[in-house]
Amino acid sequence: MQRSVRKIAVAMSGGVDSTVAAIILKRKGYDVTGVHMANWSEYDEHGYCQGESDYLDAQKVADSLDIPLKKLTFEKEYWNQVFSQVVDGYATGITPNPDILCNKYIKFGALFNHVMDKMGVDWLATGHYARLRYSREGAQLLRARDEQKDQTFFLAQVSTESLRRTMFPIGDFLKQDVRRLARLCHLNKIANKRESFGLCFVGERNFSEFINEYVSTPPGDMVDVDTGKSVSTHNGIHNWTVGQRAHIQGQRTRYYVCEIDAKSNIIYMAAGRYHPARHSLTITCGQLHWLSEKHKRCFEEKRVLICQVRTRHRAEIIPCNVCGTNDPNKVIVEPAQPINGLVAPGQFSVFYDGLECIGSAPIIERSSEPLALDELLAS
Repeated sequence: MQRSVRKIAVAMSGGVDSTVAAIILKRKGYDVTGVHMANWSEYDEHGYCQGESDYLDAQKVADSLDIPLKKLTFEKEYWNQVFSQVVDGYATGITPNPDILCNKYIKFGALFNHVMDKMGVDWLATGHYARLRYSREGAQLLRARDEQKDQTFFLAQVSTESLRRTMFPIGDFLKQDVRRLARLCHLNKIANKRESFGLCFVGERNFSEFINEYVSTPPGDMVDVDTGKSVSTHNGIHNWTVGQRAHIQGQRTRYYVCEIDAKSNIIYMAAGRYHPARHSLTITCGQLHWLSEKHKRCFEEKRVLICQVRTRHRAEIIPCNVCGTNDPNKVIVEPAQPINGLVAPGQFSVFYDGLECIGSAPIIERSSEPLALDELLAS
């Protein structure tokens, strides 16, 4: 009797990465079904809907591979669990990360549950640049071979239950090889398709104009953190993020956002790229989301974990201590060296042990001062 081929649903966006993921699995003999998500149906300012174009590309790929393609819509889930959090975040002066939220709640939440429960597949596969190593304890999330494209940062809030039944077929490939494989399969349009860097499922737009359709905050002062004097005015705190450079007319000094005070509606500015106020020596984070049971046990036993941290996608991964506090839903991260301008409330601290991504926690606040032991214990 012939062994049954395992059924796999491949999330197909219409881009080259998910296309090649489907090609690889099809060639390996799996029973592949493509799924395309359309979670945002609004047209941009030019009357163009990126989602429609992407779906047509995904359908052409599915036809060429002779696999079925199902179009799924999770607009309600996307609005409630991702976009509303993004809007609320910007309105309160923090910088949310929609890609992390989208992976957690939509791709490996709503989509994962749908393909498992309604389509009866064994695995979900995506075109993420990441790798998984399976063991009795679960799945270890590992950085991709292509360090420039590694997406483990965006996957650090995904549930371990989802990762156990997930595949990342292109995790061992370089981006150039992914494009080359698409061309070898005569999918030149897909191979040459420009990468999208827009908001998850919304597409590339003028972000300032787009977010202003959903968020409104009053103008206010931009204040020099050293002198306490106003150096300019801002057009609403939702248009700014910690670390961002401000081009202030009439000012020869380069100013950068170092703090956003939503209560006073003041944005504090630091003069110079390497101003001490831009350095983060301690980072207060919310509840830890663990991907590694081994590291979770170690932390719970010792209340401190020596590992590495990254606070932005593609930022340097640096050694750190993760310290427990009296609040079980709060930890303190102490990087081995100051992190300059790349730590913003609303973003995430993502933790690594070498190649393995072991967990993450949302950033609550940052400090340019070291934290004393008595302050740590009182936290």
